[in-house]
Amino acid sequence: MKYTYRINGVSNSGKPSIVFHCEHCGKLHFDLAGALYFAQLEHDPRIDIEAAAMEFINRLNTGDTAIFAKQRTWNKIVKSLCNCDPDVIDIERYKAVQRAK
Repeated sequence: MKYTYRINGVSNSGKPSIVFHCEHCGKLHFDLAGALYFAQLEHDPRIDIEAAAMEFINRLNTGDTAIFAKQRTWNKIVKSLCNCDPDVIDIERYKAVQRAK
């Protein structure tokens, strides 16, 4: 699991449209965009979205639990993230096994 982001212009609400995805398996994670605005970051996403997204991804990938005020929020986010292994030979089989569970 290694997440990255991509900024795609502006959404209907006027906020920058940002998409988070796993570099290993390519799975998109749409809930992280809302978590970016909720996280306690040094950079404000309303002012500097690029710096805030970079900080958010770095802290998420390193497992920094202090990114959210409550531990329960961190646990919810981590449970919804993909836990893919970059060394899996047949990624389609791996996804099929995960869906079957």
